[in-house]
Amino acid sequence: MYYLYGNENKQFIDSIEIDGYGSTLYSFKSEKNNSYVVLWKIEHEYSPTFKAYYLVNGNLVKIGYWGIFTPCDNCDTQDYPIEYIRIFQRDDTIEISFLKDAEFIDYSENSYNEKWTLYKAGTLAHSFNIDNPPKP
Repeated sequence: MYYLYGNENKQFIDSIEIDGYGSTLYSFKSEKNNSYVVLWKIEHEYSPTFKAYYLVNGNLVKIGYWGIFTPCDNCDTQDYPIEYIRIFQRDDTIEISFLKDAEFIDYSENSYNEKWTLYKAGTLAHSFNIDNPPKP
């Protein structure tokens, strides 16, 4: 994925392995300012992963790399529909929650993380302070 702002050269942002399943970009515009949260949904055999970014004033910051799936014991796929993910901006914080129960894992620091957490519908799963973003 590349990012191009204004007349500057494009900048490399992130990449994924080509695994034959495809990926989709989703953007969510803030009602409070001219900012966006972008989710890059990467399809896999059983459940997708998501790379999340925050875009404001020409700056793009990676928020996280997550696994999100629908809890189900006997399902062929555990895809979590994008329309069930809720993103809110409260003052200087972006909050992410779910309309239906979700299993969530944060791969941001450790791609071998095995600690899945069940979040009930409406529960805050992740928050991000827009005034103190992580360093790329």
